[in-house]
Amino acid sequence: MRAKQAKPVLRRGVSRLARARASVRVRRRDRAAIERLRSGGAPRVLVLDVAVPAHDRSAGGIRMTWILRLLRSLGCQVTLFPVQQRGPSEPYATELRRLGVEVDLGPRSFVSFAATRAGCYDLVVMSSPDSADFTMGPARRAFPTAGIVYDTVDLHFVRVARGIEFSGDPSHVGYWRAKELEAFRGSDVIATVTEAEADVVRSMVPGARTVLLPTVHEPDGADRIPFAQTRDLLFIGGFLHQPNADAVHWFVREVLPLIRGQIDARLVVIGADPPAEIRALESPEVVLAGYVPHVESHFRRARVFVSPLRFGAGMKGKNGQAMAFGLPLVTTTMGADGMDLVDGEHALVRDGAEAFAAGVVELYLDTELWQRLSRQSQALVRERWSPDVMRERLDALVSATVAQPATDR
Repeated sequence: MRAKQAKPVLRRGVSRLARARASVRVRRRDRAAIERLRSGGAPRVLVLDVAVPAHDRSAGGIRMTWILRLLRSLGCQVTLFPVQQRGPSEPYATELRRLGVEVDLGPRSFVSFAATRAGCYDLVVMSSPDSADFTMGPARRAFPTAGIVYDTVDLHFVRVARGIEFSGDPSHVGYWRAKELEAFRGSDVIATVTEAEADVVRSMVPGARTVLLPTVHEPDGADRIPFAQTRDLLFIGGFLHQPNADAVHWFVREVLPLIRGQIDARLVVIGADPPAEIRALESPEVVLAGYVPHVESHFRRARVFVSPLRFGAGMKGKNGQAMAFGLPLVTTTMGADGMDLVDGEHALVRDGAEAFAAGVVELYLDTELWQRLSRQSQALVRERWSPDVMRERLDALVSATVAQPATDR
């Protein structure tokens, strides 16, 4: 019996020792980080997101990765605190650390972190209502002189409201609207990805200060593969995002049958976490590639990008990604929302299954139209959504929000 009783006692002892050692390591890291934050003269920025951004899995991940990279390029001292995903997140955390971003992971709450770092930050960026929900109050108390920027990513309640016709619970609209309104009122600046959503914010909170921080897309530097050497249709989007699942299901069921016989093309679908109803669509004409870490070759070889979104909000990163590669696209009015895409100049914008199918066939067969959209869509990316443009926007935001250089307080 004594031998059996000794094992749990030993395990408890080891567990306590491991926790004690982990606590010591955290305190040492905090002391070193706080010393760096207090000794420098650069703006000190704390970014709160739900998780470490995965730049190869979602448009939001790409955007946040660029924001962190560009803040560092401006000379800011940057700390990322994922408020929900507190465990390992590789290779993304290591990649950010190599850029000089402090990524705080481990078993502690934001309240504990904020208390330890009290007074250390000049600017706090809270991304999405899920991160702002329980960090706004502690951040205000711990960093009373810091500017608070609430980053909407997209307006969740707008996306849910638009999706009710196709899926979703109407009660969720009020839930998200209340959460986002609270975040609007608690912040100093509200970042949106489109001007249309900034108008919505200002209508809800008159006098609100807004800033435009759209998605970021780096124009592809490789030479475009000639029209004749391209083939197939391409879609990209993670399936944890409901508008993507709906778009693929609708396209395969309603649009693809209208295309068959007119063009010899498969639909290649890139996206992590496809649910059973999407996996059931796979066929010789529908290729489910799943998660693809490096998508460049897919975008360069495809002939037409399809973005058959029927609901959503914010800026559609998949469209910007295709345009950055000079891959002509067909989308819906909803897909083009907030991007100022001109039909026939930057993309073909078509609603309804028959019109969408006709647009795909036209673009797939018309060399001159394909080349024009390829050039002009990529030019729009350079003008509006390139890293250089975002860097200027972030520089202006930091300069306007951080009242004075960081000093030891």
